Amino acid sequence: MGCLCSTPLPKLEGFLVNQPPPANGYILGEVASTNAGNMELHYSGGITNKMPAAGAHPTTNPVKTGSSNEIFTVLRAGDLNSKLIRDPTIVRDASGHTIAMLKSDSTTGPVQVGNTYTGYCVTPRFNGQGVASTVDGVSMYTAFRVQNIDTKPTPEGTFGKAEFNVYLMKDAAVFHSDPAYVLTAYDTCSMVAQRHAFALTTSADNVGVAHGSLKGAFSDQITLTVAQGMDAGLAVLAGFTPALLVSEIKVVDKGPNGVGMAF
Repeated sequence: MGCLCSTPLPKLEGFLVNQPPPANGYILGEVASTNAGNMELHYSGGITNKMPAAGAHPTTNPVKTGSSNEIFTVLRAGDLNSKLIRDPTIVRDASGHTIAMLKSDSTTGPVQVGNTYTGYCVTPRFNGQGVASTVDGVSMYTAFRVQNIDTKPTPEGTFGKAEFNVYLMKDAAVFHSDPAYVLTAYDTCSMVAQRHAFALTTSADNVGVAHGSLKGAFSDQITLTVAQGMDAGLAVLAGFTPALLVSEIKVVDKGPNGVGMAF
């Protein structure tokens, strides 16, 4: 049962609307293609209510299809409960090749509202696009950016939900000034659910393109359903950013009972 202040995640039925496939391809290529129809993915959000053991990160989060085929893995960097994260979150395909990355745009911290995480991939999004970063010896190109737009990047501060803008590249050098999508994180009275139950809608038309639900209020197991034509890789990676952005806007310290407390 949710808290009295919580806002329920939209029901999946009737939420998703088919989209035209991206003109410049999916950020993870055919690994995350939804050309054939809606795609259902299953993975761990990488957070539990139990503090991770020292040295137990990055957290390995295999992303599997509904038929349990592993298609890629998100290696989430850092301990979200204790420190600001500056290491990249790396994505590898089923063969172990590095294919994408999420990385904070901050160099000092904690920062405030407006902080961002950028997603990168191994294939240029536009002709003439320059290499933005290198990880594992692999060149990365800027693909999208997620920005916190709430005063607090947690649903408690916004009556059960928190919103984030998702921007796409306009050309080889700059982002669109208007967001392509809005990611909304929902609170179901769980430290995990606050950061991982989410819906992704188009910014202009407010129609659903991805729906990430949890198996239970205290679970970190996500079922993500992505609309036909929507970039499933982008939806998964964007879904990881609310938790990462929490560590950007406030330092979390352990209280007397050992539970993470936000300040």
